[in-house]
Amino acid sequence: MKDFSREVTLICPTCGNDQFEALDPNIQDLREAPDETQLRCPDCGLTITKGDLIQENSEKIEIAADEMAQDVAKEFEKELAKALKKWK
Repeated sequence: MKDFSREVTLICPTCGNDQFEALDPNIQDLREAPDETQLRCPDCGLTITKGDLIQENSEKIEIAADEMAQDVAKEFEKELAKALKKWK
């Protein structure tokens, strides 16, 4: 099967910027950072935890998950149809 992974760009709930910096200089990869990590939006200066940022973007995440589920279902139907044709 295909790779159905998605990447959702999280945006600042105040200004819509999608670039954040960790307040802890030791954190290089925000994807691997714990949810308690404090982030700052360089445009508006908002300070927010990674977990709260994810919560603020939950609607975007849900939409991406729904789209992915639809893609998986379509691919499964195709694969099932192929398998049934071979079985006949």
